[in-house]
Amino acid sequence: MHRQQFVSLLGLAVALIALVTSGATWSQIQHTTDTENTPSDEVLPEIAPAGGPAFELGTHMATLSRRVSTLWFAAKAGNQAAADYEITEMGEVMSQIIAAAPVVDGTDVDIPGVLDALRNTHFDELRTALRSGDHTAFEARYKAMLDSCNSCHREAGRPFIQLKIPARPLISNRDWSAGMK
Repeated sequence: MHRQQFVSLLGLAVALIALVTSGATWSQIQHTTDTENTPSDEVLPEIAPAGGPAFELGTHMATLSRRVSTLWFAAKAGNQAAADYEITEMGEVMSQIIAAAPVVDGTDVDIPGVLDALRNTHFDELRTALRSGDHTAFEARYKAMLDSCNSCHREAGRPFIQLKIPARPLISNRDWSAGMK
């Protein structure tokens, strides 16, 4: 690969990362009209309104889903510290969603209430099972949490979003034994 091609690919990768981390939705990216590849004034208020960045429930739920998946593999490896970290991170994402108080159009699902109940019901049970070293108990608690998630998705009119025990890690380069004593 020539240096110019490498530099071009590197620039494209940086631009792509910037777009992904900006919180812009695909439709906002598609409506970029400026010939210099910068968002038009019409798009900017949607991406970052005066009160701060727009809240995108789907983006937060995707992050939460990744954390739920990562929790499974950390627990499966017996890495209590990593699993506990993932539960804490899940709580942080849930707190962001609760603070935003999103509403799913056409439903009366209380997303903040459901997430708060899920956190209060399942997190302590997951941690207790982790600390006991009983993977069977952890799996039962994990499945119960997934059932709660899936029930909410159905109630919110999203029955096509159903979580299950992951077959393989989403992050392939993670050392699940790192930090274990």
